[in-house]
Amino acid sequence: MKRRPDPLSAYWLDAFRIGVDAQMVIGLRLLQAVTGRASAHETTLMVSEKLIAFADAQRAMIRGAPAMAAARVLDVYGQAVAGNRRRLSSPLL
Repeated sequence: MKRRPDPLSAYWLDAFRIGVDAQMVIGLRLLQAVTGRASAHETTLMVSEKLIAFADAQRAMIRGAPAMAAARVLDVYGQAVAGNRRRLSSPLL
């Protein structure tokens, strides 16, 4: 008999990836602040993006079945964090 995996364990890798990307974004923003390259626009984005991602995650949970809520929320936050990582790291390449 095949054993079914725990439904929550399927999301661990996604949550880990988001955590790594978030730490990179925090580090890049701190680097900008320390070196004096942080703009007022970037500072405003730090707050507004969190509010937008939170609202998007709430909508994703409301629209879907409860079983899919975790996947939808991880997708919303994952896209936001990955976008920040790409945007903040591109001038460094």
